[in-house]
Amino acid sequence: MCSIYAGETELSEATKEAAKPAPKEKEEVSHIVKGSCKEFFKKNKKRTDPDSFGELNKIVEGILKKAVHRAEKNKRSTVRPEDL
Repeated sequence: MCSIYAGETELSEATKEAAKPAPKEKEEVSHIVKGSCKEFFKKNKKRTDPDSFGELNKIVEGILKKAVHRAEKNKRSTVRPEDL
């Protein structure tokens, strides 16, 4: 409900909420360096689909999560090569 008071408009709470900017979407963290990956594929005479970097990033993230889990399971705060 809007009402006019001394030349100003008073907005309802619902209108105020609707006027707020939408929250930013969570940015995806990249665990790979795209340029290095492209260079590797180029040296091996292969081209890359842009979607392959997203999949590669998911694979690396999975490896990192498993390594963290293994280190925690062994009551360590350091991830070691054998965790990978």
